[in-house]
Amino acid sequence: LVEENMQLRGMASDVTEERLIARVIARPDQLAYDLLQIDRGTKDGVVEGSPVYSGVDSVVGIVVSAMEDYSFVDLFTSPGFESTAFIFGPNVFSPIEGVGGGIARVRLPQGVSIRVGQLVILPGVSSGIYGEIVRVESEPTQPEQYGYIAPPLAMSNLLYVSVGLHAVQVKSEAVINESVRQLLRDSLSLGSTTSLYSYATGTETTTEEVIPPSGE
Repeated sequence: LVEENMQLRGMASDVTEERLIARVIARPDQLAYDLLQIDRGTKDGVVEGSPVYSGVDSVVGIVVSAMEDYSFVDLFTSPGFESTAFIFGPNVFSPIEGVGGGIARVRLPQGVSIRVGQLVILPGVSSGIYGEIVRVESEPTQPEQYGYIAPPLAMSNLLYVSVGLHAVQVKSEAVINESVRQLLRDSLSLGSTTSLYSYATGTETTTEEVIPPSGE
């Protein structure tokens, strides 16, 4: 009950888009992995392509099938998912792909400094925090390195989510860059990414301060 209360309080906090709260009725351990079932559907205003969040603004997936009374959510950790991520710390864009098992990964050239604890957003989908790097795989003889990312809350512990009432729209490069700059400004005004992460996810964590790009 305490955990349910905390999740509901987090999702009832200040958000800038219209959403509805849904209960998670089936999780990856009960379905094909990296899929959720929620108790809201088309009669509640859910449409396919709607973003789904845990906490205040931590995006976790997209509605892929909406029935009258329930919907299925494809998580961004699903194999085959591909998008563009922005990584705080090195402040760079990177391809991101789902690898299954509750994990996604970013791919970067050798020489770019990525470390465990750095935060990641998916600016093409949402301005909210997606997760943080939990493991780095880097072989000096290889041209690329990988950062593995986990959402802030294990899907097996997810009791409620909030659902945007509009399908994700393709964003222009200018809009994406502006959303990233705004997040950087917000994090600097808060003092560190710790506060930003806590706001976005409704959780507490500790990580490094944001280093803004040169000239910002």
